[in-house]
Amino acid sequence: MMSDADADTKQRILAAAEAEFLARGYDRSRTQAIADRAQINKAMLHYHFRSKDELFAQVFREKAKQLFPQVEASLREQPDFIRFVCRFVDLYLAYLIENPFLPSYLMQVATNHVELLQQVQIDLPKRLVAAFEAAVKAKVIRPHDARQFVVSLLGMCVMPFVGKNLIQGFLGLDEREYHALLAARAEEIKRYVVLLLTPEHPPERRRTKEA
Repeated sequence: MMSDADADTKQRILAAAEAEFLARGYDRSRTQAIADRAQINKAMLHYHFRSKDELFAQVFREKAKQLFPQVEASLREQPDFIRFVCRFVDLYLAYLIENPFLPSYLMQVATNHVELLQQVQIDLPKRLVAAFEAAVKAKVIRPHDARQFVVSLLGMCVMPFVGKNLIQGFLGLDEREYHALLAARAEEIKRYVVLLLTPEHPPERRRTKEA
């Protein structure tokens, strides 16, 4: 059984690794820098984590657990697919606003170190596809390609963070204006979702916000 001291050291290493990965990206991060942030020596770091790859996978698992269980619980509890997607957008955008460097970091890893992502089992996109197809079959949303929808949904959420510099440059936004755009992003995406998925003759009027 892990001692309290070992558990505390491990958590400090994970916090230091998260800060280092998000600040410098996967490739430029060094285990020595992580050890320095955690205020331990490198041997102690390797006692708890054998490699940078193992550290990355654990950090990603910890980050994912902060959001995805809430979303999956919402998917099980909310039979109305459109309302569920709107809830997902609220949760996901709030998460990304709190962790604005995470999408760029994950994009880098997904491009250059896909084997690391394969270590982390995230099946939410597949669950979304299955729920979408079930909602189409039940005729509660418009027919559409489920995979295209999931890709578009995630892209609409992630792009403002991955492409921050491009967006600010193209639109001439200063930091205040950019953050105002992010603050309004969830409502904008939910409008697209409702317009795309609401059947021509819905049983009740759809809203972009939960009742």
